[in-house]
Amino acid sequence: MIDLLAEFAEQAATATRRDDAMLDGVDHGFLWSGPSRYAVSPIETSRDGTYEPAESGELAIIVPLAPLDFWHVDNDPMDLVAFRPSRPEKWWLRLGVGQLLNPDAVLRAEITRQPIEVWSTPLRWLQSGGRGIVIVDWRANLRFHLGGVARIVPDSAALGDLIGRRCRNFGTRTPEIAARRAA
Repeated sequence: MIDLLAEFAEQAATATRRDDAMLDGVDHGFLWSGPSRYAVSPIETSRDGTYEPAESGELAIIVPLAPLDFWHVDNDPMDLVAFRPSRPEKWWLRLGVGQLLNPDAVLRAEITRQPIEVWSTPLRWLQSGGRGIVIVDWRANLRFHLGGVARIVPDSAALGDLIGRRCRNFGTRTPEIAARRAA
């Protein structure tokens, strides 16, 4: 059995402020406040959408799917997502069991009746300061995950269209898909 916490902690320990340069547009204060937000490691990818740590090769950024405070709560990162900074729109999961990056944000949105931000990539999520979610596995049951959310705010029209198509058959109540305001 893979100890994801130990694996992530070992990889995060090697991440330095120099590695932040790979994370274009990410606030350094967010990265270095509190527990590790990311790790760096070479990886080998598989066709099934998973990855393995490697001894050498192109570096990947690795982010735990768990809530930002997982270090303090139950120490379970759930799964890890890895992407290469040169191509952030493509990512791989360590175990292949994760569906959302930062799933607790959905619960907060349901309880507070606030909109949930949905980002198109883990890099965009990091750039947002860890707000909202990323759907890392599009086989996820969005009715289960987003059915209690009143409003979804995607980071692009294309992502909004994709979520809208997936949410169309929710039944009696479908979350509103809102347009993101220009920054």
